[in-house]
Amino acid sequence: MNQPNPNRHRRGTSLIECLTIIAAGAMLTGVVVSGMASLMRYDRHTNQRTVERNQLHQFAATLRNDLHGASACRFDPDSQSLTLTGDKGETLEYRWHAKTCERIVQQPNTTAQTTRMRLPAALKFTCDPVDAHSGDLVRLRITNRATPEESETNTPAIRQTPPWDLEIVATVGR
Repeated sequence: MNQPNPNRHRRGTSLIECLTIIAAGAMLTGVVVSGMASLMRYDRHTNQRTVERNQLHQFAATLRNDLHGASACRFDPDSQSLTLTGDKGETLEYRWHAKTCERIVQQPNTTAQTTRMRLPAALKFTCDPVDAHSGDLVRLRITNRATPEESETNTPAIRQTPPWDLEIVATVGR
């Protein structure tokens, strides 16, 4: 009979060794993919916040210019709207909703033109004074007081957005 030689080296790997390497590779792949997904979600959220902030500053510049061109303004805190009246009878109205702002321009004897701007969620608008006329100083404060429950993401690092204020100060008609 042929006896196995104890001095002879065995070639190849066993099934247990192969399965162990495959399992370790699968675990490492899972960790890497999970980490990449978290990074991509955080990057997407950061980009969204940057775009919203830029749009908010563009909105503030447009509103400031509209206030300078108006002869009177009225803020309605109940409906969250600001109505600007021009010298020639034109009206311009800003209406704030959950995530958008409508800018409605109405010239006499024409149809209204509506522009929608996307804004961050959970904004609060206040205006002082509520009624202003040409030469009056108007202070419009936009406050973000988003709570973690109002956030759209589930990542704890993203949910904790600090509150911020944006204040637009302009003289009506100048």
